[in-house]
Amino acid sequence: MDLGTKAEPQMKKENDRKGFPLGIFLLSVLFLMIVVIIFWLYARQPAIGDIHTSTADPQKADDTVQQDKQYSGKYLSFSYPAAYREKVHETPLTGPVKEVFFLSADTIEGRKMAITVEERESSDFEASPSFQLRRNKPEMYEEESILESGFKGILFRKNSVVFERTFFFHHRNLIVIIATTSPFNDENIESELFTLLATLRFRD
Repeated sequence: MDLGTKAEPQMKKENDRKGFPLGIFLLSVLFLMIVVIIFWLYARQPAIGDIHTSTADPQKADDTVQQDKQYSGKYLSFSYPAAYREKVHETPLTGPVKEVFFLSADTIEGRKMAITVEERESSDFEASPSFQLRRNKPEMYEEESILESGFKGILFRKNSVVFERTFFFHHRNLIVIIATTSPFNDENIESELFTLLATLRFRD
């Protein structure tokens, strides 16, 4: 029997199997090179189309967007963030509530601000039902006496949904209530309240 004749086809098959992956590899490299060359040629072509330039100052436009809004009511005036929009403004003719101003932020978070002016015979905060509601729930509201921007009063903090900061203070025979709320977290709602308070002025 001729062993050499038998072994020759077998070696040929093994060489074919080795050559097959090598062929695929070379084809892949060639294809990749073609893609790179096409991309390079495309990138070197000059841009086609019109180029428009804006004459507006980006910094000025940004300042306009961020500019605070101004509220001037019957009893008081103040500034508030541009992200908020007026939803309610009422000046009832009868009853102890003399003015209500309600703001809502134009964001998905749904932050809100409310400013209420009440006229009460007693100078005690307890004369206000809003104050009583919070003081009677110590498990929900943390109470603190504070002096902020020249206004001395009581601040209530609610650190659960809906998160809340509400400040009560006196001005003559008026009780002023400023509340900021957020349904998701208490980040910045206290600083927003204090920032508004720093701009607050009475119209008497």
